Amino acid sequence: MASNLTDQGELRVAAIALRERLVKTTDLRSTFDLAKAYSAVVSKLNDQGELNAHANLLREQLVARADEDVLLMLDAVYIDVVSKLNDQNALKAQATALRELLIKSTESAIAGRLGNVYRTVVSKLMDQNELKAGATVLRERLIRTTDDEELSSLSDAFGVVASKLNDQSELKAGAFALHERLLTTTDIKLASALYRAYRAVASTLNDPSALKSGATPLRERLMKTTDFILAGELIETYGAVASKLNDQGELKAGAVELRELLTKTPDNSLAGKLGEAYGAVASRLADQSELKAGATVLRERLATTTNKSLAGKLGEAYGVVASKLTDHSELTAGAAALRERLIDANEVDLANAHFSSYWVVAERALRRADPPQHKALVQELLTMIGHPFMDDVKPLLLHIKATARQDFGDDLANALRWAEKEYGIKAESLRPTPAVDRRRL
Repeated sequence: MASNLTDQGELRVAAIALRERLVKTTDLRSTFDLAKAYSAVVSKLNDQGELNAHANLLREQLVARADEDVLLMLDAVYIDVVSKLNDQNALKAQATALRELLIKSTESAIAGRLGNVYRTVVSKLMDQNELKAGATVLRERLIRTTDDEELSSLSDAFGVVASKLNDQSELKAGAFALHERLLTTTDIKLASALYRAYRAVASTLNDPSALKSGATPLRERLMKTTDFILAGELIETYGAVASKLNDQGELKAGAVELRELLTKTPDNSLAGKLGEAYGAVASRLADQSELKAGATVLRERLATTTNKSLAGKLGEAYGVVASKLTDHSELTAGAAALRERLIDANEVDLANAHFSSYWVVAERALRRADPPQHKALVQELLTMIGHPFMDDVKPLLLHIKATARQDFGDDLANALRWAEKEYGIKAESLRPTPAVDRRRL
């Protein structure tokens, strides 16, 4: 069988023969078998020039064939071939040719398929000129298309292009175009595709006015929506935009509304997204009263959840908020709450979800504490050494580094000697519960 070949010369011959049969056959079953064999052979070719030649001939077939099922198979084969391409000149040539086909296309079905394959090519492309040209073409079609499948395909392709694009004017225009389409889009599936693309634009957009003009309508729509899926998309998108914002008024408004939603939302999946979005907002927020209110809500929700995924997301958000807080009482309360959750944790995943946020909060509390409070906080941190699910002491010892004024690395014995010498803390006192495995001590 051709798929068992290893010699590059034999593979070249087999690939050409299979391609010739593939582009000529009209039988669906034969097309499927040939496409499978052809992909297996081409995946073993090493010569970039040959791969590009195969891609050129296959690309011509993407608009020449009429049978939709055959076209879908050819799309898949073409994607397999271009996925092997690494030569930037070849990738640029493929992207340019596909973009020109997209400009000429008058059929939404073909444009949608071209958008899918263009997305694959540009995901590997580095050429900023072609990326900008592609973004312009995709944006113009996004604005005027009335076909749902084309809109979804072009949105996904535009998102990939935007995530790699440096041109701020094109990104700003793209954000505006996506925003306009979202105002008139009622279909949840299409809205989800548009929001994915909007998040990709936001990840590279730096224009403060464009970011703010996008954030406010997103927040307002979030507060009005009753659709679960749409709410999730809006939360993720607002978080992506807010993470780039500097406008403190919008950030505070967003933080307040996300916090209020978090107190009311019973669903763990949505609560996790709200936690992540709140963390993104908090990373830019300066308002201490809102940060303290957010910390309280996150801590209380964290104290009651048994969901591992939610615990991880809320814990991470709490860590972000805590790193911005100046209120020592909230920091010590947060450290205590997280420590209790760690002591009670009976699953390794749940414990790991709390560890990283606990280290952040505890270190922050230690840095903010007055010297007389250091002993108790250091003892609490070192107590976690005995946790049965803690396999790596490095993060813990790293967070004592600033107070100890020395780097312990992973030398636990040295850290314990320092704690005993500095504060009189003995290893025997580090016992969170009788059930904790302390064999490592």
